[in-house]
Amino acid sequence: MINEDQVEQLAIEWFQELGYEYIHGYDIAPDSQTPERTKYQEVLLHVRLKNALIKLNPTLPITAIEEAIDRLKKPSFPSLIQNNREFHKILLEGVLVEIKKEDRTKRRAGQTH
Repeated sequence: MINEDQVEQLAIEWFQELGYEYIHGYDIAPDSQTPERTKYQEVLLHVRLKNALIKLNPTLPITAIEEAIDRLKKPSFPSLIQNNREFHKILLEGVLVEIKKEDRTKRRAGQTH
């Protein structure tokens, strides 16, 4: 029978084969030498996420990037399953943000993948 650790290790290997960088959770923990989160409960790595969104959406203003991050940080539903589905949809379709430009407001979906 396969256990949770084996599934995790297999997923890590698959992502590495796709070119993703793997960093062990303890190496970025709040009490590590190189923390990337202020507490263990933080799921999103803000700096990494912000840098990735800027790279994917170089023409968006930083305010739109921050708005997208805020949307990702705030769950919309009381159910974990519903929130996971919403997060998956956002990853596939992007986040709709408002951009003010020359006294006009545009709505644009930024890429999240």
